[in-house]
Parts: sequence; structure tokens; C-alpha cells
Amino acid sequence: MEKINTGKISRIERRVKRLLTLLHLNNELGIHKSIDHFYYMQKAEELRIIKEQLIEAQSALERVQQNACQHYMELFVHWRRDVRWLNGRRLTGESIS
Repeated sequence: MEKINTGKISRIERRVKRLLTLLHLNNELGIHKSIDHFYYMQKAEELRIIKEQLIEAQSALERVQQNACQHYMELFVHWRRDVRWLNGRRLTGESIS
């Protein structure tokens, strides 16, 4: 299955809106019997809700990634400092107490 993004969702929302406008302006009975505009209205609303959920999930993921990066960098800097200190003590022959 192809990954979806908010840009694709926005494009189909605009297309469905144009179709619904066209259906609203055209009163030809044959068109309204062939095309179920309620289907499009329902699916467009469902997709709008899913798009909002996707945006929220992407924001949450970004916050988690930033948090993970911050914790990683903090730990790495601390670890590197301590390892360098430890290796410096070993090279000079001092005992590690």
C-alpha cells in the first residue's frame, strides 16, 4: 500500500469539493441518479478527520524524535567526556580508584 501524506489528502478534498459543487449546480436527474453525492460528502468528512489525526500523529512523532535526540546527545557527550578522562588516566599510569 502506498504511503499517504496530507498533500494528497488536500488534493482529493479539493477535487471532491469541486465535484460536489458541480452536482449542486446541475439539477439533471440522470446525473443525480448515477452519482451518490452523499457518499462523497461522508467520505470527505471521514478523510478530513483522518487528516487531522495524521497531522497530530506527525507532530507527536516529531516531538518524540526531538526528545530522543536530545537525550542521546546528552548521554553521548557525558559518556565521551568520561571515556576520554578514563583513557587519559590509564595512559599516564595512574591508578583508577
